[in-house]
Amino acid sequence: MTKVAISLFFSLLITCVHSEELVEEVILISPKLPAQLDKLLSTVDALDAQSINQINPKDLKTLLRTNFAIDISSNGGPGQISSIFLRGSNSNQTVVKINGIKINPSTAGGAALYNLDPLLISRIEIGSGPLSSLHGSDAIGGIINIYTTPQGEENFLTFSLNSGSNNLFKKGLNAFWEKNNYAVSFYSIDSDTDGFPTLTSSNLDRGYNNFSQTSSFDYNSRSFKASISSWSSNGKTEYLDFFGNPVSQDYENTAYSIRLSYL
Repeated sequence: MTKVAISLFFSLLITCVHSEELVEEVILISPKLPAQLDKLLSTVDALDAQSINQINPKDLKTLLRTNFAIDISSNGGPGQISSIFLRGSNSNQTVVKINGIKINPSTAGGAALYNLDPLLISRIEIGSGPLSSLHGSDAIGGIINIYTTPQGEENFLTFSLNSGSNNLFKKGLNAFWEKNNYAVSFYSIDSDTDGFPTLTSSNLDRGYNNFSQTSSFDYNSRSFKASISSWSSNGKTEYLDFFGNPVSQDYENTAYSIRLSYL
């Protein structure tokens, strides 16, 4: 009888320990402070890096359109200006943040999401509906929050090659190292494509070149927490002007984030 009681006790103990290890999904954009997804009043959708890699989208526009049912219009092929319409709002009424930093231009127009390679994304959250009281007057339609820092990863170093239609070729280098209280990550992607004609009246392909990289440094202790992250994207976009003449434009987008907190 004693042996049976002991085995039942250990069985219950193991079950309790296992249940404590389950962690609820935490969202940041709707309450602006960490909160569990099932306790939010706003409509929030999220995808992690594993889900994004399984989808393997060719660009961020495809990821948002097919998995979040967001209405997106584009002026042509890769790297062309795109507009996001969230919940029927205007294209300039959706806030876009990378690692918590707003990348919407201070003038007219929307954020340059078309220059962000989806392979750099570790997590993306979409908050639909008016969130102006939390994120400013630009968030009438909602907010898109993108993270490029690895989450819960083991140390690794990988090199990747990808190819696709229109002579698309991508080269990537991804590294993550963590020891004691420190964590460092780096991810760079170089992509080139010949593109395709951006006007139906033309047969001239318009190419696109993009070099993107993201890096982060984190330090965690019992009383202090520091995080530094950066994202940069530069390259060249070819397109046709209003009269069908071939033109090109160099571009550069950057975002930096520094966070310090005392626990």
